[in-house]
Amino acid sequence: MWRGVLAAVLVYGCGHPALEGYRPDWLERPLQGFYQEVQKAAVNGRFALASFDQERVAGYIRIFTDRFQSEVSKDVQSTKARLSSTPAKSAD
Repeated sequence: MWRGVLAAVLVYGCGHPALEGYRPDWLERPLQGFYQEVQKAAVNGRFALASFDQERVAGYIRIFTDRFQSEVSKDVQSTKARLSSTPAKSAD
């Protein structure tokens, strides 16, 4: 497995534009094409991960607001029950 990863890294590195004059002519286009495809995948992957993170944060916020709303409604109900069970004091 590590040999495959090392081979991919070497091919990617050989496709870098800075090595343009050092590559054989018959390898120029394939190496540059591989390099550009990896770059596109990296950029698209970053955007995909960013949108995934935004969706995850929105889910956490939704869970928090639902829990908060249920706790507040419980408190309101208990406060109403407590106020209705205590007799009203008359002013003398």
